[in-house]
Amino acid sequence: MTVRFFSSSRGLEASTDRLSSELARLSTPNELLAELEAEIRARTGATYAIACNSGTDALIALLIASGIGPGVLTPTENRASFAN
Repeated sequence: MTVRFFSSSRGLEASTDRLSSELARLSTPNELLAELEAEIRARTGATYAIACNSGTDALIALLIASGIGPGVLTPTENRASFAN
């Protein structure tokens, strides 16, 4: 019985064309980002959509859009703690 060793290059060879085209799209992030935001607006019916890098960025954008600025007190720990 012949056992073939795992090689990630075999899997990549099969999808090289697709990976190349996707990487080419990523080289123009502004167009890709605009396409993503447009798709979100279309699917949700929203007037605006902003794609964020992280949850923290999303929360900051929400606070700014809501007019909440410096001086607002928020808890630093927001997890529920349960006794075992």
